[in-house]
Amino acid sequence: LRGNLGSLEELDLSGTLVKTLDLREVESLNLKCLMLLDCEKLRAILWPPEDKRRWVLEKLQINTVQSAPPSQNNWEEKIKEASPTAGSSSILTFGASPLGTRRIASFDFNWYISVMDPRLMRSLLPFQRYIEQAFVYMEIDSSPASGAAVGGCQVAQGIRSQQQIAQAQYVYASDVYQEDPQAVSAIEGVISWMWACPPTPTPLPRDWYFHMQDEEKMERGSLQQQHNARRINTGVCLAPVWMCDNARMLYVHDSYSTTCIPCPQSSDWRYLDWCRVERCPKLCSVFATPQLSDGRTAFLCLSTFWASQLPMASYIWNWSTIYQPTGSSFEDLVFLHLDYCPRLKHVLPLSKHMDTLPSLETLEIVCCGDLKEIFPLDPNRQEKQETIEFPKLRRIHLYQLSNLQSICGSRMSAPNLETVRIRGCWGLRCLPAVSGSTTNRPKVDCEKDWWDNLEWEGLGAKHDPSLYEPSHSRYYKKAHVPRVTVLR
Repeated sequence: LRGNLGSLEELDLSGTLVKTLDLREVESLNLKCLMLLDCEKLRAILWPPEDKRRWVLEKLQINTVQSAPPSQNNWEEKIKEASPTAGSSSILTFGASPLGTRRIASFDFNWYISVMDPRLMRSLLPFQRYIEQAFVYMEIDSSPASGAAVGGCQVAQGIRSQQQIAQAQYVYASDVYQEDPQAVSAIEGVISWMWACPPTPTPLPRDWYFHMQDEEKMERGSLQQQHNARRINTGVCLAPVWMCDNARMLYVHDSYSTTCIPCPQSSDWRYLDWCRVERCPKLCSVFATPQLSDGRTAFLCLSTFWASQLPMASYIWNWSTIYQPTGSSFEDLVFLHLDYCPRLKHVLPLSKHMDTLPSLETLEIVCCGDLKEIFPLDPNRQEKQETIEFPKLRRIHLYQLSNLQSICGSRMSAPNLETVRIRGCWGLRCLPAVSGSTTNRPKVDCEKDWWDNLEWEGLGAKHDPSLYEPSHSRYYKKAHVPRVTVLR
């Protein structure tokens, strides 16, 4: 394009086959909106030099990826369930979107970028300073051919198997207690009951939406061997650090090739508030080990973290000997949930600068068989046997953590503890110390023989069985059956 566009305010090139949009010779005083939706061939946009640009865009929408499948088009109803009414934010999202986020984003965001080819991201450099002054909603997912829509795909089968694990847990319990309907009702509260994930803030149109999609390409041999095609996943590029550092929300799900969130290790996620990661069968570490200067704050604003069905994940967070987060890191973390992460080694190590998690209220971990300690301490603090106080911790739910030995160090205090639900954590020998009140005792729902084998420090340490209110189901096991026996 070139020449004077006169009083034109909106330029819509949606649905065209343009590969390179050259606007360097365009003259316009009134252009405010540029639309490039469903332009699958688009690879670059050439903008006028800043000193010659006479127009200021107020709306830019680009989409070069494949359309969402019809099953995702019921977003009108489902988005109501996920969108509360509070806050101004953005969402950093990786994974196929079951709520049709790309579609709603195209309506709700003035700044909407959805690309297949990562080279197109370079065309956004002129807008970097605007992005740094706002929040970012960003999505990275697998293409429709990568997993969910491919019949017989091993990755898709892996995700289904994870879902079957959860169903098998309930079926097993139903088989054990099918003789007594009351017992089945009781076990439902242990297995299927979980606290709901806190809702997400609602983005505003002034925030930015970014979506990058990885894709699988087909590699074929000679003409005689064309039937021996194999898929090669091209993956996704690293998101620019100035996007990650301005992300307010992160949703990672149904991504079939991602092994780690593709953001630079220099990102400190300073504005990240809400994070949910689920159904990513190849994810080994959720966040890469940061490469930051020691004493720099990370995850300053994070309040909600939810991880589910990550069969390969060994770490959520892991620190190096060079970088240890400051005491302000994670100070706003309120809600922490993990389920079906069987290889997870630990959750969140407390660095030498972190005394505690001062805002944590809810801790819930389900079916993470390799987990030994939830909040490991650095070796020096572990040797001193310090008492780590969690001043706001109110609710603990731990289920089927067969290797769990400790929540945090050898001594832990939770003066505001209200509810504890524990099943299948036979290696855990100690509960947190509490307030010492005999009138407002925390309720503990657990197996009786586990309770009988707990270790106590006495009333002086506010750690005595008389300070808790235990309850035990009569139906949690059958007589004369070993604890690990599978009944069918």
